[in-house]
Amino acid sequence: FKRTLVNSDNADIQFRYPIVMAIAVWNGGNRERNGQKGISNWILLRL
Repeated sequence: FKRTLVNSDNADIQFRYPIVMAIAVWNGGNRERNGQKGISNWILLRL
């Protein structure tokens, strides 16, 4: 799947400017579920 960074669909996120995001990860093999996960700091995403 690929698309342009900016398009005319208001339902799509538009990547005109950098945005902040965080990433959450969990290990199901370690029985981590629900709120048990590792969360990153805010990351500046520049595309």
